[in-house]
This record gives sequence, structure tokens and C-alpha cells, in this order.
Amino acid sequence: YDYSRPKQYDVSAMFQYPQGVDVYEHGHLQSIHYDNHRKPMMDILSNMKCNIAKLENGVRVSHQEYYQRISDAKILLAPFGYGEMAPRDLDAAQFGAVLIKPDMSYVDTCLDPFVNGETYIACKHDYSDLEEKVEEVLGNYNNYLYIIENARKKFSELYRPENIALHVYDIFKNLKGVTV
Repeated sequence: YDYSRPKQYDVSAMFQYPQGVDVYEHGHLQSIHYDNHRKPMMDILSNMKCNIAKLENGVRVSHQEYYQRISDAKILLAPFGYGEMAPRDLDAAQFGAVLIKPDMSYVDTCLDPFVNGETYIACKHDYSDLEEKVEEVLGNYNNYLYIIENARKKFSELYRPENIALHVYDIFKNLKGVTV
């Protein structure tokens, strides 16, 4: 894969913002949490002088257009949604973009592909250093291409069917009353 090929966009911010409609999960309104978390990121991006692929007023585009914009971006931003991990994390590796997202070091999980500076670039949760991170990557883009390759390898390695099966097996074998 040629990660250094010319790309139309500097940054992909292809996530829904604003939500546009009220989204409920388990009877609780979630739209406010999404929008409140994503607004600071979008405010920072709107003041930057870079070419940004984003949704207009949160209106979704076709799958083809969505993936085309992601594959045409050097950087993919992935704010949190209902959790810390998002499909965009894998999209970045798959479509050849450097992933920038809030720091994941506090997440205690197995099959963890997130290593700051190796498989993604961490920013602060309040996005106060986002502009600096984006400018650093864009200013030295070819020096960050290794992150894309590392992420692809890490996802491929961790999420092989055998590893997922072993992970599920370990969960069940450690339950009380289950004999293996």
C-alpha cells in the first residue's frame, strides 16, 4: 500500500456532529454527550488552515463517499462515541491514515491495539493539544507513515480468529462453576 500517495484532504473528521436528531440509548438521551465531546474538536479544526473532510451539519453521506474521503486523508480523527473504541480506529489503518484520538492509556483491555506513538497519536481528552498534534503530523507526514503500518500489523495480529477465540475461551474458563 502506498501511504505516501497524494491525498486530497489533510484531515478526516468524518463523524456525526452535530447529531441532528435525538439519540437514545437504554432510554437515556445520548446526543448531548456526543455533541459536547465533539464540539471542542470541531471548533479547533474550524480555526485551522488545513483541508478537512467532514460532514456538513452532521448529515451522513453514502458509504462510498464516506470511505473515499477517509482514504483521501492523511490524518483521521476519532473522538469517543458510546465508548473509547470506534470503527474509525480500524478505518485509519485500513485506508492509510494516521489516527489521532484521545489518549487511550487508561483503558484496561486485552487485545489492545492502542500504543501512543506506535499505532496512533494520542491527544488530550479536552483536545487542548489537538492543533499541535495535527500540525506536527502534517509538517512531518512522511515521518509518521510507520504508524499506519504498525496499526495495520497490530490489528491483523490481535484480531486473528484464533486470538479472538482464545480470548473468549479465557473469559469462560475463569468463570466460577465452569469446567474446561
